[in-house]
Amino acid sequence: MKSARVRPAARVAEGTLGTLNDVVDAGVGATDVAVAGAAGPAKAKRQRRDGSVRPEAPVGTLVAFSLGANEGHRAHNIERAIAQLGEVVDIVAISPWYETTPVGFADQRDFINLVVLGRTRRPAKRVLEAALTIERALGRRRDADAPRFGPRPIDIDLLFHGDAQLELPGLSVPHPRLAERAFVLVPLCDVAPDLVHPGRRRTVRELLAALPAEARAGVRRWSPEARVGLR
Repeated sequence: MKSARVRPAARVAEGTLGTLNDVVDAGVGATDVAVAGAAGPAKAKRQRRDGSVRPEAPVGTLVAFSLGANEGHRAHNIERAIAQLGEVVDIVAISPWYETTPVGFADQRDFINLVVLGRTRRPAKRVLEAALTIERALGRRRDADAPRFGPRPIDIDLLFHGDAQLELPGLSVPHPRLAERAFVLVPLCDVAPDLVHPGRRRTVRELLAALPAEARAGVRRWSPEARVGLR
């Protein structure tokens, strides 16, 4: 995985995902101004009014992914997936990592799960296609013979793409089952507790609180800190 500058944990500001397009990077001051000529998948250089230039800061639509793995070297698979996602979107936050009890197919190893937030100018369909390409590269099977909730070396779900509400063949945004899944809501709540589900009109914090205690008990902290402000 690429080396990354890590800042203290920070949460995404209150509001809908559309409002979150205006989330301020923790290190960007009010006097910073954008410089034309974006570089990378969705980056713009920042220049202070005194003429000094800050490192590039992410721009574009905010997107959220849920990552999971329970086959092979779980942590290595997750790190490779994050590194490859970083070639598709500008990563702005990574939640703490959790070990979670399998859902829907109990006779398998526990998962590692986390949430990644990023920014992109790509439409939702292209973002999903890129995520599926990463899955295939890391050995994930989605064919008819693979058990739906069985073991997998990596799983990448697109949870949100801005405020979009899409129902297309092979693409549902927001993810249709995210509100039922503690292994998604717990890490998402670490980095965006007040983010509002555009369909349900409830915050991530409220969706998590509505889950039964036994569901939340199956999600156990595996790493101590959220990592945000990645470059």
